[in-house]
Amino acid sequence: MNDKLTPDEAMVAMHSFLEMYWERGHSEEIACLLSSLILQEDGSCADPALSGDWEQCVQRVINTRPQSSPVSISQIHWHDCVVVACIELPEKDQLVLTVEYPEDWERNQFSKRSIVFTGFHQMTINEIPFDGCPTILSAATTEQSDGYIGIRLETNAGYREITAKSVALMSEWLTA
Repeated sequence: MNDKLTPDEAMVAMHSFLEMYWERGHSEEIACLLSSLILQEDGSCADPALSGDWEQCVQRVINTRPQSSPVSISQIHWHDCVVVACIELPEKDQLVLTVEYPEDWERNQFSKRSIVFTGFHQMTINEIPFDGCPTILSAATTEQSDGYIGIRLETNAGYREITAKSVALMSEWLTA
């Protein structure tokens, strides 16, 4: 049995969820949304704009899947990653580095990516005061024990040491 839903099946599941929610409180806004989501014979929504919105949401979820999780740090092109933000997500036990990730060095092309450390334990930052965003120069494994891996990121401002259970490269920026 395949438990994964197609985007159309997920839309039907969302519609069913909203109907159940509406039955509890008879919210006028939910009723309006439900009428816009009614599926036509061709499978599209009564409001075509919502179909496009839904497809964008489905694609966003697909894009946030790890490309391969966990990965070896050697599978991530660390050099020249520009660290835009560092976000701790305690409820997910994660540390997220939002970066401008080098896709094509020759053309100086970067994409918005997230590097996610799962099973996050600690981070130490030892960098000098710096104007702008730090750029990662290299990454190396520093230690492994009890299922945790230590990773040292050398930057143009110093270094960062992160201890976590795994690391994954995501295909878009994640936010809190």
